[in-house]
Amino acid sequence: KLFLAYTAYEQILKPAVRLHVFAILPVDRNEIYDANIAENLRANEKLMNFLIGYSTDKNLTNRLQLFKENKTDGVTRVAYAIRNVYAHGDLTASAIGLGTHFQQDILWDLANFLLNYSDEIFTKCVEKLR
Repeated sequence: KLFLAYTAYEQILKPAVRLHVFAILPVDRNEIYDANIAENLRANEKLMNFLIGYSTDKNLTNRLQLFKENKTDGVTRVAYAIRNVYAHGDLTASAIGLGTHFQQDILWDLANFLLNYSDEIFTKCVEKLR
């Protein structure tokens, strides 16, 4: 679900930027924040360490490290990193601390958060086109 939610988020940003929807930036600079989801993601140290170690993109690694160190509650980069790991087939529930329902529910929360955000942006795009 998170893989698909991030993909929807990424795709809705493209027309939103072209339509000049207020406060929407291109996907590589757009960041959305949720303190509760961020706190729960940070609590899964195994997941955070895995994502930081897995990434070959220095900018992404730096952003994930800032997130892990509680210097930002921007959850978009974490979703992006998880999506990339799934897209490349290396993410398994047992390998990164997603064995409990609570740990899995955090990713559902993140996916729902991204989908709700994407839905709001879609609505703003439609309003721009009226």
